[in-house]
Amino acid sequence: MRAVVYVLFFLAAIPRLADLGGKSFWVDEAHGVCRNLGPLRDITARCMRAHEAPLREYVLHFAVLARSDARSGPLPGRGAEAASRLLPAIAGSLTVPLVFLIGRLLFGQTPGLLAALLLLVHPWHVLHSQDARMHAVVLFFAAVLLYMICRLLYEKHSLKGWATVGIVAALAAYFSYIVALPFIALAGLVATECVLRLSDPDRRADGRRLAAGALIAAAVFAALYAPWAGVALRVVARYSDQPLLDDLVSVATPTSSPASSETGPAPPPDTPPPPVPPQAVPPQPSSAQPPLPNPNATEFTLRYAWDMMREMGGGRALVSLLFLALAVIGFPAALDYHGSKAWVAVWWFAAPLPVLFFTHAGEFFPSRYMLYFLAVYVVLAGLGADTVCRTLPRLFGPQGGVSKRGNAARIVVCVLVLGAILSAHAIELTRYYSSEKQNWRAAVGFVEEHAQDDDRVIAGDNWASYGIYYYLNMRAGKRLSLAPSALTLGDFEFALLSKTNVWYVYWRDLPDYIREIVDAEMDEMRVFPGLLGNVHVMRRKAYQGADDIP
Repeated sequence: MRAVVYVLFFLAAIPRLADLGGKSFWVDEAHGVCRNLGPLRDITARCMRAHEAPLREYVLHFAVLARSDARSGPLPGRGAEAASRLLPAIAGSLTVPLVFLIGRLLFGQTPGLLAALLLLVHPWHVLHSQDARMHAVVLFFAAVLLYMICRLLYEKHSLKGWATVGIVAALAAYFSYIVALPFIALAGLVATECVLRLSDPDRRADGRRLAAGALIAAAVFAALYAPWAGVALRVVARYSDQPLLDDLVSVATPTSSPASSETGPAPPPDTPPPPVPPQAVPPQPSSAQPPLPNPNATEFTLRYAWDMMREMGGGRALVSLLFLALAVIGFPAALDYHGSKAWVAVWWFAAPLPVLFFTHAGEFFPSRYMLYFLAVYVVLAGLGADTVCRTLPRLFGPQGGVSKRGNAARIVVCVLVLGAILSAHAIELTRYYSSEKQNWRAAVGFVEEHAQDDDRVIAGDNWASYGIYYYLNMRAGKRLSLAPSALTLGDFEFALLSKTNVWYVYWRDLPDYIREIVDAEMDEMRVFPGLLGNVHVMRRKAYQGADDIP
């Protein structure tokens, strides 16, 4: 078994470490890098008033500054893309053998191996394993805790093991608040097992030992996380309407400065004045919708099921449906194999739903936040594939037995099903490796090459500011003034009219009131395509003193 684990880790590391720094930062990565370049005390202060857990920010701070050089000053030097993505790549590579161990522990070696193979070239997982946003690290922590707890539940009980669970859980909680969702699932699984064992006279002693171990894990976690508990409660209260939480927060945390959702690099000189009053922005047509049963429903929650099915299946609709079918087949097989182990899947997928659908957390909850679902989803799919392989020979054999014809059918169907999934994953991986995520490096290089000193560069939205600011400061070239976050009509008009030579760089859909001015005043010079959004470079029609751009 040890050899299988090593081989899986080696194979998983190849696609996850390949060309790790070759792609440009996309806006989320640039945002994370820029906001963690200052002193640690500033990062800690921001985490205490915002919604980022501190350990992830510290890791990113040291990763990018470890590659800095004298020329780049306060910004990291070349190689920051690879350095900031290294931890997710390693964590993603370790998750593949971990999934094998989880599947083997729960349902047997073959389902575990099939699950690991499905994750090995899973394009969604590979993409996030090369992303400095570190969702792959959250999946790794979730998989580690799941494996440790399942081993304590189903193999060997150990009070020392439960104490280790508390330590790992505290480390994960300091890294990301998203781990609260697998925490809820794992707590539900442990509570269910306690109830099942305590209600069975023959297993009551085992249930009491399990309850004692769970309490030890909770106590260790509480002791280690106590210094940050007040900050975490404030984050929870921000996404909840519960008065009790507000009371707890007021007791647990001292009065602090007003919350700030995020901070970034200091704005460059020549910044526009404060935004104009709201009435200066033309009123936007309302997108009134019929009342919904859930007042917290958002664009993310309404398409939640489809997004998750598509992403967890690899991105292609038909293959995602096939992946889902295998997972659905795997669930009743889990019930047959060991009824209580099926609670792993029930809690894993059901626990986050109340948080997502009935709190304000759903206001921004893209599917990548739920990457940790893969830890169980691929295990169910592996179990489903193994179930199909075991069932087919009996369907074609005499009186339910196994025949050569049945074995041939088994081999053919398994090759077709798994081959279709792995081939589709390989196609998606080829597309991923041949494309940029979001090519801010090339877009800013294009502007810097064709602009003149003192030209103005307008960022089309707040996130675009980070991509432009990072790569402008990485180049020892022309002096360009950046007008960040020109989101309102007043900001945009001021940035546009204060200079003749103006560039406009954006990646999101423009508001209608800005789109009209852009169409009238600017020419599109180049579009830089990317998997996570195209970057558009515009130049003012009245631009003076530059040759035409081919």
